[in-house]
Amino acid sequence: MRRTLGVATFLGLGASAVAVGATTIAADGKVHLRGSDTLKDITTQVLAACSLGTGSIVYDGGGSSNGQSELNNNNQQIAPMSRAINSSGCSGIGAAKGEGIVIGLDGLSIVAATPVVSQCSNNPVAGEDCNATTDPTTGLAYTKAFDTTVACTVDADCASLNGGAGVTCNTTTSRCRYTLGAGLTGTADDWKDALRLIYGGMDANDGSTIANRDCDGAIRVALVNNWGNIFEGTCTAGGCTQLHHAFRRDDESGTTDTFVSALGLPSINLTNNVSPFCNALAADQDNVSTQACVKDADCFDFDCNETTGLCRLPRRPYFTDMQDFDRIRRPCVGTGNLPGPPTGTLGNPPPSEPTEQVCNRDGTLGLVVPIQPPPVGTSNENYPVKYCRRGVFSLGAASTVEVLPPPTGTVRDRCPNGDVTFFNGCYIPEATDGDTACVNGRNNLPGFKLDLANAIAVDGRVYNRILRKGGTGPDKGTLPTVVRNTQQVDVVNAFYRIHTTRSMAAAPSFKNVCRGEADATSQLGCLVVSSQCSLSFAGNSAASVAAPNTNLVGSTCNTSADCGVGGTCEAKCTTTGAACTVDADCGTGAGINCGICTYAPENPGALEVAALEPSDLCVRKLLPGSIGTPYPIARKLFVNTLDGFEALSAQSLASPHSELGLAQCFSTDSIVHPIVRTVGFITLGDVTAQPGTCSNAASLFCEPTCSSDCTNHAASGVTTRTTPVDLSAGWVPDDTNSCP
Repeated sequence: MRRTLGVATFLGLGASAVAVGATTIAADGKVHLRGSDTLKDITTQVLAACSLGTGSIVYDGGGSSNGQSELNNNNQQIAPMSRAINSSGCSGIGAAKGEGIVIGLDGLSIVAATPVVSQCSNNPVAGEDCNATTDPTTGLAYTKAFDTTVACTVDADCASLNGGAGVTCNTTTSRCRYTLGAGLTGTADDWKDALRLIYGGMDANDGSTIANRDCDGAIRVALVNNWGNIFEGTCTAGGCTQLHHAFRRDDESGTTDTFVSALGLPSINLTNNVSPFCNALAADQDNVSTQACVKDADCFDFDCNETTGLCRLPRRPYFTDMQDFDRIRRPCVGTGNLPGPPTGTLGNPPPSEPTEQVCNRDGTLGLVVPIQPPPVGTSNENYPVKYCRRGVFSLGAASTVEVLPPPTGTVRDRCPNGDVTFFNGCYIPEATDGDTACVNGRNNLPGFKLDLANAIAVDGRVYNRILRKGGTGPDKGTLPTVVRNTQQVDVVNAFYRIHTTRSMAAAPSFKNVCRGEADATSQLGCLVVSSQCSLSFAGNSAASVAAPNTNLVGSTCNTSADCGVGGTCEAKCTTTGAACTVDADCGTGAGINCGICTYAPENPGALEVAALEPSDLCVRKLLPGSIGTPYPIARKLFVNTLDGFEALSAQSLASPHSELGLAQCFSTDSIVHPIVRTVGFITLGDVTAQPGTCSNAASLFCEPTCSSDCTNHAASGVTTRTTPVDLSAGWVPDDTNSCP
């Protein structure tokens, strides 16, 4: 059975699959392709445009690394990916034939709320001109100097910081002062410094050696604890005083591969559980197992080896993008406290106040927060809108740490409150109707405890971090799994639910919530609208996602005045969103009535990086033959194969499961260009209705990898061009207009 269908029982596809040729048809009679989540909308629309089997090929996404793994395992023949095949792919089956169709371009964006982008990044006079000299003091910081908290009298006092590179003594403040990029030769890489520090705890002088990581170092702390330090110019937007969170994609994403590679951070190694990001504990020099402990609660990871008296490192398969171990901690905002006697009614919604709804057991979250794609499942499980009933708990499954050979067998994690398991289970909160897919509050923790010394959680929102089956049936409270590096793992990092029914908006806080997004890219765009003092990195399409401010199930109103400024009270049920006339139409129970608040959608935007914007013009400078400096985090988007497209004629299944047919469709300019533009990515040249003054219509082209040859598959019906050419005549790069 193909590995990616290891989630078959979760997806409802059945537990068996049939291998035919080199592709697997699942038990539902369909071919399920894995690949980039960034390209999910494009791939889905291309499948529809070509009427390939009317659903006989289904795109599951899951990340570029998963797509490449399926190619390596010969489970599928093509994979949409947000990067080229890397060295790991080239070492697999068909290595000498690896190649990819370049279908479009993307500028990986540093995404922020629109007020932040408007004041702190985009120059309204210069506009999008891809010219750093016209916007030298806007966007993300790249030459900025700032003080640390380390006292000094002379420069030599600062030698312990970064080996003295880029650090001087500010004699006015008597504090060691760091200048971004100052320790580097030249200025080409200065822009990397701030992002490397924020996400990886490594400045630009630390190279790619993970032992240099210092996630609670004085330079990183000074950068992120002063909001203005993050921007090249002055920035006071949003009333922010510090960076609250730096959201990121998961480690299996091609977006993450691009980000890590562009910044020169240490490579991700999923097998050895190594990640350069500061939320990850494994392989961090600051987190070696030397911390003394007596009990589990003494340890950052809540795991004390009482025999040695030292804290343990996390056990697999809690992969690095399921961890929350950033040494810079942020107190979780608000409480989400569930009402109850004597001042409230059990089952009613929590206060409408700025709130984070996923938290660690100690009441904090790290600065860097990983956001994985929401798993496939019902929306009420992925994004529950019911609130738990205070004081009501039932026994649910404990999450699995790992499965060892007999006699040890399955190793269970501690319960979210820090307690040991009870018959391999934990007491978990549930709603008034018994549904375990509910939003818990800080003040709701089980009273029953077995390990009093360690069951010391102070924040019940830790229960929202673990994804559970909802409903009231026999499987309620069980743990659906996802595939991580070919292993089935419980979802213990549902950080994407941090603003499901409450945001950081001052009033009302159920505005700008994020619970309608089905992929991580969109969620990363939405979250910076919910949490306006935070940033994220994601594909460029994240900068055009609107916070879903309509049909806010869970909000309650009788008139529009209850919704605050800009709000409208619509006649829809608070728990379902169904149309209603009176409260009785919605049923009975606490918090159920006829009236939901709606607001105009709000969008995020993209910050300039190295004073360059991720505009079409600037990203297209990445293409062969272009002149000038491209946007620094630009990337090509691919449909890859390891077998060579010429081999698909023999290996691909027949219609309606034909991957050859899909490759041919992806090679058709008239189909792909409009879809790429509609979805929000950047086409290789000008197409109908695209803004701009030039009329070039640049072709799709093939790019060889793994020493392949793109010119030998003409018979396959896939493009053999190795550079983009004008589909009409005489196309050449044009740096004066909106396309190259």
